[in-house]
Amino acid sequence: MTFSQDENQEHYPEDIYTSVVIGANGIGKSFLLRAIADIFSFLDGQMEERVYKKSPVDYQFSIKYMVGISTYEFTNIDRIEPAGRARRNYMHTICKRDGEEVRTGQMVAPARVIASTMTVTDKFTTVNSGHYIYKGIRNENSPGTTGTRTMIRKTVSGLLHSLDVKEGFREELADLLEHMGLRPRLEVSYTVRYRNTFLKPDMTAEQMCDIFEHQDKSFENRKTQLWGTKNFQKLRADREKLERVVSFMRNLAERNVNVKKVVLTYSLLEDPQRINAERDVIEALSAIDLLTFPSLKVYKGDTNFGFDESSSGETHLLCQLIGIMSDIEHGSLILIDEPENSSHPNWQINYIEWLKNIFNHYCDSHFVIATHSHFILSDLKPESSDIIALDRGEDGIVRDVA
Repeated sequence: MTFSQDENQEHYPEDIYTSVVIGANGIGKSFLLRAIADIFSFLDGQMEERVYKKSPVDYQFSIKYMVGISTYEFTNIDRIEPAGRARRNYMHTICKRDGEEVRTGQMVAPARVIASTMTVTDKFTTVNSGHYIYKGIRNENSPGTTGTRTMIRKTVSGLLHSLDVKEGFREELADLLEHMGLRPRLEVSYTVRYRNTFLKPDMTAEQMCDIFEHQDKSFENRKTQLWGTKNFQKLRADREKLERVVSFMRNLAERNVNVKKVVLTYSLLEDPQRINAERDVIEALSAIDLLTFPSLKVYKGDTNFGFDESSSGETHLLCQLIGIMSDIEHGSLILIDEPENSSHPNWQINYIEWLKNIFNHYCDSHFVIATHSHFILSDLKPESSDIIALDRGEDGIVRDVA
């Protein structure tokens, strides 16, 4: 299957390249994207001489791609070699650069391989590895678990990390909100848990340690330990960080003496210094479960609404695009599975244009989109797009019939 007709391109266009894989449900679009992600993870592992408990690829493949002006090929061959009296099968990999066979260490892979999906039954691997990043709504520690909280938690985590390390990220984020018809304002909020137990003006590190060590004193009716107990043991070992956390809680208690429900709200675009200064403490408090799951709020005109209050289409689209924006680098491969889920047809029609406008700084990246919506195809530009139409022949083999 060919995802780009422009194999002789010696410079990047002024537009990101998009390849759209379309076909009926059950034809294998999601498995195709999973295979691409797994093959690059396999290559990444070989380049780093990573030892796998189980190889991500146990089938034959051959993939050809461009990075810069060079063309690379990564192929494996099922060989049978004698091993004593018995014979055994093993997979032998071949690497080529511009047609010449090279060592694995001489290969160059995409800077990032981002697997993006809002589908609860997506086929991607959920564990991040090397340059592979999973941006889906399944829980990385429990792939069978999905939900809005997991999606928002991942979105906030990506936001906070990128605000700290990615130059120009705030401008990109404001541009994204504008394309969505929203004001350039994004707030993240946390509510303090166990306010009466931990939020005291005279709280000390020793007192916090005592509460976690003797939980039956403060939580008489609780039958299980606090969810953050294991993480608190790690925090306790870092005395300096523990003191910062306790100092933060004392100051918060002093400012909210008569407040029953204490909420921390950060404006990510309007007050970047504050969130940067307090980010490590917020992450520590979240890890020991003294803060609730974060909530996100956006503004449309004079009205604000949380992600959990917006339509599923808006929530999914915002989380997906923010997730990609948080991790994309120049020279990335972005694999997007069924972006039309819960989206209005008008949004599907504009989807490719949004990608091209929002990510125009990354025109050396390649977006591969699997869909069964013909609305997605309506805005493709022939000079920077390709269509792969999958169909199953009478022999049972799936082919590109575009």
